[in-house]
Amino acid sequence: MKLHYEKKRSIPALGTFFEIKWHHYSDTLDRNIVDVFDEVRRLEKMFSYHDSTSGLSKFNENGKTQCYELMALLKISKWLTKETSGVFNPVNPKTNKVDLGGIAKGFIVDKTAKILESKGISGIINAGGDIRIFGLYTAPVYIRDPFDFKNTIYIGEFSQNSIASSCISKNSKSRGGKSMVYNKSDIIHASIIGKSCTICDAMTKVALTDPEIAVKTLKKVGYHGMVIDKNGNKFVT
Repeated sequence: MKLHYEKKRSIPALGTFFEIKWHHYSDTLDRNIVDVFDEVRRLEKMFSYHDSTSGLSKFNENGKTQCYELMALLKISKWLTKETSGVFNPVNPKTNKVDLGGIAKGFIVDKTAKILESKGISGIINAGGDIRIFGLYTAPVYIRDPFDFKNTIYIGEFSQNSIASSCISKNSKSRGGKSMVYNKSDIIHASIIGKSCTICDAMTKVALTDPEIAVKTLKKVGYHGMVIDKNGNKFVT
């Protein structure tokens, strides 16, 4: 049995910090982590709504793309739009252009976790509340208390799973990440648990906007969710 110890690295990306914590073996090269961070930056640029040279911007101009990852994410977004009766909709209503800000982060977390796991690495990725635990790694997960960000709430210990959380608070806009939430309900926090961080990421926006549609969709895909309303009441699916 190989002995291991834990290492952690992070970079600023996706409007937050993209952190990887992993089991480090004597024959595991740190180069794998460097390569993954390069992939994060590549995908971040590809999915950028604001970068006029990005793959997404070019798609918004002519409706065409040859980027495999962009095609895959557009396909998932289209499926989610149908499954949620349009509650999740990547089309920005102000510009009528596709904005993948409500799902791209989860997709990038999934993609990088799969790369690392394929190299025999076990660990956890945390990108500003979008979490994926992969390989043989097990970890407790805490979310920020939406009424007091200095405190946390324990939601469980997980392995081979993803957890995504979104919260609407007085300073949501200054913290970013809430551009996909329109017509807010009384729900101010949503955490979704399932295999794909891509789906979990998108479904947090659905849960914040229309909890009933979220429950129906989560049951269909076999995911679970927890929401907290403005009065502090918690509801679990």
